[in-house]
Amino acid sequence: MDASTFDLFHQGQRILCKCPNPNCGEISRLSKIRIKSGKKSKPTWLDEYEKRMKEYNAENVEYVRTKQEKKAKETAKGRIQVTKNIRKVMKKSLIPAYQNILKNYDPYDINVIGNPIDLVVFDGASKIKEKVKSSGVKSLTGKDIVKEVILLSKKTSNSDSKKLHKSIDEVIQNKEYEWKTANVLEGNIEFDQC
Repeated sequence: MDASTFDLFHQGQRILCKCPNPNCGEISRLSKIRIKSGKKSKPTWLDEYEKRMKEYNAENVEYVRTKQEKKAKETAKGRIQVTKNIRKVMKKSLIPAYQNILKNYDPYDINVIGNPIDLVVFDGASKIKEKVKSSGVKSLTGKDIVKEVILLSKKTSNSDSKKLHKSIDEVIQNKEYEWKTANVLEGNIEFDQC
């Protein structure tokens, strides 16, 4: 650009114009006014570029929307399939006595402990987790509860295991249990009372 172009720009900064619309009357610098003639000017490479970018952005928005819809459908389909697969694995691997009991519960609510009991079922926990995760709910309603906690262990002929199971049952019957939250910080464990 030569000096005359810059001079023209700087002069446009100094020239003030008033909008001819009686309802507006706004004062602006000449350099900031978009001047249009009644004639359509020939398109430039920039006009073509802006047109293509506008088309690209519209296509991209549609692509992202379609991708999100497909992902949501596939995720829902996958969750159903995973539940079926877990039930199949449980059916093959669990003791037959457990199969009848556990078929009424969501497989995600069942946790293997192993010792001193085999399984713990937190009936309703997975629904609460999913609701919080999917909708970001911060407070739960009265319907959003763990309905029951079930401790499951097969009958054993081992006298030590029988005594242990009996003592666990007595603790529960006598309500001699409490809820504690453990904070593990730098190797130290502190318990909060709830």
